[in-house]
Amino acid sequence: MIALPRYARGFTLLELLVVVVLLGILSAAAVLSVGNLGDDKELEEESTRLFRLLQLADEEAIMNGRDYGIYFEDNRYRFLRYVPESLEWQPAQDDLFRDREMPDGIWLSLAVEDREVTLELPDESEKIEPHVVILSSGEVTPFVISIAREFSQRETLIEGLPDGRIELIEIDPDAF
Repeated sequence: MIALPRYARGFTLLELLVVVVLLGILSAAAVLSVGNLGDDKELEEESTRLFRLLQLADEEAIMNGRDYGIYFEDNRYRFLRYVPESLEWQPAQDDLFRDREMPDGIWLSLAVEDREVTLELPDESEKIEPHVVILSSGEVTPFVISIAREFSQRETLIEGLPDGRIELIEIDPDAF
């Protein structure tokens, strides 16, 4: 009988199990990361929702002769209506324009007239003033809202132009 060296005898069951477990962990990590780095339906849906709500507010402002405002926080936004009788902004009472919160991991940032705005929680004692105003004349405060997922390069921009147009711009991270 010929004695084989140790490396030529094959693998033990324990060694094979360790390799299979490691391959399983690596493949699970790869599958999970593809979901985070690939298409982000949740980000796309939230961006489209905000874009459509801004367009609707613009149309409502023109059709009904009301001024609308939007107050942004880092993970939520609220629609306001200007009430001329009291000379103040009040929360919109419409179900469409209710306060909306972003899903976990999706954040908002805002630039108004090319200046970054610090988005923070309002103080309970002070009146909320909108960051962006949509006037009944069709004009809009120039703004850029960035909607992005935390720890991702995927981003969507919504841009409000002074002439009242509102545009949705998707940033392709592979283009850079």
